[in-house]
Amino acid sequence: MKYLLGIVLFAGLCLPLSAAAQDNRINSYDLGDGTRAACGTGDYEACFSLEFGRCASANPRVAIPACTRQLGEQDNRVTGRNVRYDRAIRYTLRALAHEKQGNTDRALADFDRAVNANGSIFWIQLQRGDAYFRAGIYEEALEAYNAASELFPDSASILINRSLVLAAAPDETLRNPAQALADAQRANQIAPRQPAYIDALACAYAANGDFENAVQTQERAITFVPRDDAAAIADYRTRLELYRQNMPFVMAPPAES
Repeated sequence: MKYLLGIVLFAGLCLPLSAAAQDNRINSYDLGDGTRAACGTGDYEACFSLEFGRCASANPRVAIPACTRQLGEQDNRVTGRNVRYDRAIRYTLRALAHEKQGNTDRALADFDRAVNANGSIFWIQLQRGDAYFRAGIYEEALEAYNAASELFPDSASILINRSLVLAAAPDETLRNPAQALADAQRANQIAPRQPAYIDALACAYAANGDFENAVQTQERAITFVPRDDAAAIADYRTRLELYRQNMPFVMAPPAES
């Protein structure tokens, strides 16, 4: 399933990419001069650099100590609800830095701290869900995606990522094929012609036992994959063969450490 998530969550199972990149209406941040910056996963450094400085660095060796120092300091300029907002962002930036270094446990702990500080920021809920997804902790991922969806119902990224859990989680008690299909269909309406989204839609069809549509949709997904991405094409074709054999795709459980 190496490329199942494609540009939705990550390419392969180890390389996180922008989970929010498909959303044009991504959350934004007030830069303080009347302008706003987009805060997608991949551009958080530009978005937050003016306010959070080195904590927003793309270099985790810079970001982690900077975020830790900032979290330990009380900014007297920030009061009330903004304290919770600022701390949530700093915990999230540190979590992303920890994940870059491969420190999954520390990253997940910081994502949880971020949500405890302020759970009303959809971008943070989405990042938390993606981190738990990458760790193979699908129950927590689903919880985060549900919370993110309540905050931003028309996010294609949230919908498609939740669809994957509901369609293909190794724990069948987490699956909800009907909801998975509804989420995938809506995500493809919002962001059409995305191969990873179409791939996820095929997965949802298969989860519902509709293998005819699963095959047709997976074949369509393959046509949108760049021709020079041989690994992705091969991975998509692997799932296509499953659907041709009337078999749904199920994600592998995380490896025991």
